[in-house]
Amino acid sequence: MTAPQVVIPATAGATTPDNPWPVRLLTAKMTEYIAAAHGNLAWVAWRRGHLDEAITRAREALATWHAMPVPYMFDWMAAWPLIAATFRQNRIEESIAAARLMFIRTQQPLPSSLADTTQRAIGAWESGAIEETADLLEAAIDAARAWGYA
Repeated sequence: MTAPQVVIPATAGATTPDNPWPVRLLTAKMTEYIAAAHGNLAWVAWRRGHLDEAITRAREALATWHAMPVPYMFDWMAAWPLIAATFRQNRIEESIAAARLMFIRTQQPLPSSLADTTQRAIGAWESGAIEETADLLEAAIDAARAWGYA
């Protein structure tokens, strides 16, 4: 499996509860593939409503990528399920922390409309506007889902 095949299935809908390919990647020899598997399994868990599993898998993916000597540019694979699951558990501060990860210089840019809504949520949080933050995060999660990110 090539790198693009690791990234594309989740956003193309190929990562489903009935498609076990991410589980097979857990036995891969490449660290980024193992982390990508956790990121995709976080997405599956989120879609199934298994919030704690989604959070655990997403954190595992992010921790693995962030321990690599060369930055991995697809944090969104794990960040969106983490944002969505922590948001559903009303853990907004954790959702914002995960959202910030996607705006680090080394990350693949998000589509502009999705990036704008997400950045506005971060800004609302930083200004102490909790209700506005929640509304914007919910809008960002809905947009991410429409794009296939969450």
